[in-house]
Amino acid sequence: MQMNRDQLQVFVRTFAVNEDAAMGMPGRPDLLGSGYFASVFDIGYGRVLKVIKDEDPGYEWFVTQIEGITDNPFLPRVFYSETWGDRRVYCLEKLTPLKACNNRCEMYDTWRNVRDAMMSENSFMTILHPKLRQIRSILSSSKYRIDLHDENMMVRGDQIVITDPVSFTKTGSY
Repeated sequence: MQMNRDQLQVFVRTFAVNEDAAMGMPGRPDLLGSGYFASVFDIGYGRVLKVIKDEDPGYEWFVTQIEGITDNPFLPRVFYSETWGDRRVYCLEKLTPLKACNNRCEMYDTWRNVRDAMMSENSFMTILHPKLRQIRSILSSSKYRIDLHDENMMVRGDQIVITDPVSFTKTGSY
């Protein structure tokens, strides 16, 4: 059983105050992964719901820049972003984790080469949509940095997708 949008909102509001209670809800979405800032749930229909647990300005900025962009294969599709209760939620296309593609060595090796090249700011800029070129000003703050690693990359078929390229630290140190 998949939850409709109203049921998902109730789930997210419950998750915000009591994760254990939310995880015990009948028909709840499957948890795909959880990190410091967010948890990601499979909500069916080829979509996931990313629920922000703690403020994540780097990701929030990134999503505001990519919403509505559909012509760049390196970027994920964002269906909606809203605030439900005290949680920010993003409905995104479901992608495959890069680490699940280890057996596709050619693509994985290609990613490593692309990632190494992208660590140069100029190379990184050529891949992103022109709207994202503002990343230079974001990265000039000591609180932000490019955060390209295997966990922040996924795949759509054979296409590598950059899902979370900007990291924020509350202390400004890395």
